[in-house]
Amino acid sequence: MKTIILVSCTSMKKKGTFKAKELYNSPWFHKVLSIVEKMGDEWHIISAEHGLLDPNQIISDYDTTLLKMRKYEREEWAEKVLQKFLPKVKSGDKVIMLAGKYYREFLEEALIRKGVTIEVPTKHLTTGKQLEWLDQQRKLYS
Repeated sequence: MKTIILVSCTSMKKKGTFKAKELYNSPWFHKVLSIVEKMGDEWHIISAEHGLLDPNQIISDYDTTLLKMRKYEREEWAEKVLQKFLPKVKSGDKVIMLAGKYYREFLEEALIRKGVTIEVPTKHLTTGKQLEWLDQQRKLYS
């Protein structure tokens, strides 16, 4: 059994081409970066533009968001993510999702059907409370 963390992309990005983990430039993402490798066995970014990303994958800045997509477009996006992600997990694995509702909505059920345990520790937290939670996690994992 392994633990995999899925981290959503953010709207704040550097301009240019970078490793995915270096492109996103929000305070939230920086705090996630400080703990994510200590929380699980592996982690991935779920990007509105690119789907499932390896943190070291080279990408350029973009302006796509799930918030502006219609439901069927988000379903298609989730299917693209699942095609790449489902082979990486097996029954009994745990997936921690650090992602908003639209990034999780069509992923969670498919993962549960596969026997994966889902945790969404920041599910009902405002952005400010998420930042506080991330600070607490940094203390735990430092």
